[in-house]
Amino acid sequence: MRALITGIFGQDGTILKSILVNNGFKVFGVARPNTRSSLQAVAIEAHLNLKSDGNTEIDLSDANTCNDYLDFVKPDRIFHLAAVHGSSLESNVIECISSSEMYNCHVTITTNLLEWIKRNQETRLALALSSQMYNPYQNFRKVSESDDCDPQNIYGKTKLEAFNLLKKYRKDFNLFLTGLILFNHTSSHSRPSFLFKSLANQFIQIQQRKTNKIYLNNAFQKIDICDATEVCDAIFRAIEYNSPEDYVISSGRLNSIETIILETAELLGLNIKKEDIISSQNSTTTGAICGDSRKALNLLGWQARKTPSQILRDMTVK
Repeated sequence: MRALITGIFGQDGTILKSILVNNGFKVFGVARPNTRSSLQAVAIEAHLNLKSDGNTEIDLSDANTCNDYLDFVKPDRIFHLAAVHGSSLESNVIECISSSEMYNCHVTITTNLLEWIKRNQETRLALALSSQMYNPYQNFRKVSESDDCDPQNIYGKTKLEAFNLLKKYRKDFNLFLTGLILFNHTSSHSRPSFLFKSLANQFIQIQQRKTNKIYLNNAFQKIDICDATEVCDAIFRAIEYNSPEDYVISSGRLNSIETIILETAELLGLNIKKEDIISSQNSTTTGAICGDSRKALNLLGWQARKTPSQILRDMTVK
C-alpha cells in the first residue's frame, strides 16, 4: 500500500508518517517548494526530484503538476494535511500577507486531488479541516459534524470551501473521502511559537532556575486541546474505516490555560502559583468552542485520553 502525505514536514505529517510506516505503508511526502520555479519543469523526473526518503518539494496547486505527480506515485491513500497557518498571535499577519497562498493550499490543491481521485476511484482521501470553520460568538459552543459552519477568519473560510468540495465529490461520484474537523492538538513536534511549545520551554527555564514566571497572552482563555499523536491515530482510523464519514476530533473538554499551567506545575513538582502566571490580557476576550467527538468514539473507538496537563508535562520532560 502506498500513502501520500501533503505537509509531510509539519507536526501531523511527521507523526502520521510513523503510524503509516508501522502499518506497512510505503510513504511519500510533499512539501511546498521554496520557489515557484519548479512549476516550470517540463519532464516529470525534473519536477518530482524524489529524495531517497520518498519526500519531495512540489506545488500541487498546479493541476498538471499534481496530476503527473499522482500518476507517478499512484497512492492508495492520500492525507491532505498541508495548511498555511500559524499561532493565534501570528494568524492575522499570515492572513494579510498569505491569503492567496492559503487559498491555493486549502482549496486549489484539494480540488486537484479530488479530480485525480475521480479518475482513480480506489484511492481514499483524508482531509484535515479546522474548528475555525465555526464561530463561538463570544459564548460557549460545542460543535458536532452536523452543525452549520460560520467561519472565524480566512483560514476557516478556505477550510470550509475545501470541506464543501469534499462533500460534493463524495456525493456526486461515490468516492471514499473523509473530513476530519480537527480541534487544537499539540506535541513536541509543534512550532516554538505555538502555545504549548512556548509553555514547555518556559517550564524548562523554571526547572533550570532561570526564571520563576510564566508569560503568555491570555491565561484566562479556555481551550479544547488534545495530543497530536492521538489525533493522527484518529485520522488513520478514519481513512481505514469501512465507509467514508466526517468526524470531529477533539478532547470534548474546555480548560483554561491558567488551570492547565497550574496542573502541569503540580505534575512537574514545581511551586508555581497564580500570581506567577503573567498574562498580557486580564480576562477572556473571545468565546470558547469545543468539539463533540462522540461519532469518532462510536464508529472508530477513538477518544482523547491524555489531559492537557499530561501533554504539557510530557512536552517539558522530553
